[in-house]
Amino acid sequence: MKELIARRYVKALVQSFGEQEVAPLLQSLQKVRSAFASEKFCEIIAAPYVSNARKVELVLQIVESNDVGMQNLIRLLGEKNRLTLIPEICAELEATLAAINKEYVANLSSKETFDEATLENIKNTFAQRLHVNLALKHERSDKEGVRLVVEDLGVEVAFSQERFVSDLREHILRAF
Repeated sequence: MKELIARRYVKALVQSFGEQEVAPLLQSLQKVRSAFASEKFCEIIAAPYVSNARKVELVLQIVESNDVGMQNLIRLLGEKNRLTLIPEICAELEATLAAINKEYVANLSSKETFDEATLENIKNTFAQRLHVNLALKHERSDKEGVRLVVEDLGVEVAFSQERFVSDLREHILRAF
């Protein structure tokens, strides 16, 4: 539910500020998101006995921005009692900027480790096929086979020996 509300705020931000001016807003929001890691900060933001005006002042001190648009966004979130949405807004804004710039993260999981040349080749090949810029993260897993996932694009490429054997067996049985 929070993601849907955050998506509306992000859509309004991108429409009103434009793609180039949203990047500095994102940096300011990332400061506030890092403050949410503090348990004390979360308590203050969620506390019903602290006024919304004091919460807004606290967040504005963290932001340290003279940008009127950023200050208005924080005040609006405080007025609507939605300051707790800032981490979701920040994440949604990062995803939106990545989509605008066509920059995505691909997760490669395999049992083996690959050398840098192979990883670079995989990254370049998939980036070229998908017409995007990719950053490749390699992680080791216990499962046999190789799996590459680009979540934001909904792309998954996988190869496993078990699946290959079962498909081959099924193909042979259908041939008879």
